[in-house]
Amino acid sequence: MAAKKPTLTTPEQQEAEARLQEPEIDITAAAQAAAETVAPVMQPVEDPNGRVYAIFNIANGQTRLVFAATQAQAMRHVAKDSFTVSIPTTRKALEFAASGVAVEVA
Repeated sequence: MAAKKPTLTTPEQQEAEARLQEPEIDITAAAQAAAETVAPVMQPVEDPNGRVYAIFNIANGQTRLVFAATQAQAMRHVAKDSFTVSIPTTRKALEFAASGVAVEVA
């Protein structure tokens, strides 16, 4: 008996799942169409082992296409536009905790 797929609870999660289930497209036609709209300053891709990842932002509904060697590399590329990472001082960590910021376990 196959495991039952968990039900998505939010509309954003349902939309993201629906986007993942969209049918495959002809990559050659899509690449040609994209090449016609890309600025001429775009550098050629030199890594033949990479692939294009579609990264959907649940918060704002936008999708970005990123060529990368791995999914993690693509995600990091998109995240660097919105996030920074640092190690807080003890004092800053206590201030965050006092204001209600919870520690998340990755």
